[in-house]
Amino acid sequence: MSNLIKWSCIVGSLLLLCMGLFHGSGFNWISGEITQSNIAPVLKGIFPVLFIHVSIQLIGLAILGASLVFFQNGIRVIASFITIMVAANVGLAFWLGAFIPGIALSCAAICFGFVAAQPEEQVVSKADS
Repeated sequence: MSNLIKWSCIVGSLLLLCMGLFHGSGFNWISGEITQSNIAPVLKGIFPVLFIHVSIQLIGLAILGASLVFFQNGIRVIASFITIMVAANVGLAFWLGAFIPGIALSCAAICFGFVAAQPEEQVVSKADS
């Protein structure tokens, strides 16, 4: 695996980790706002769980992305999966008007998309196997 591919995985993972932590930092605030709102009680219980789920997902994808530098096989497939998952989050971020998070997530998707687009022989070299 070339250094460029490794760094792409690391940078993409760091972006996802930062976004996951940034998103999760708003949990207490959003939970308080939901508690004080006049929405149905069932939604008051559901919304905070859905909110934190995004943070957990981003942190999990960051860990998976960082672990790619240690994998021998399936790197392109997993990088493709991460790219698709992050791209879905990009769409949601822009839909919600969260432009800075959308741009940061787009950069992470580009990092993993770059890895996924590499020829197999570039991702796993003979010396790595």
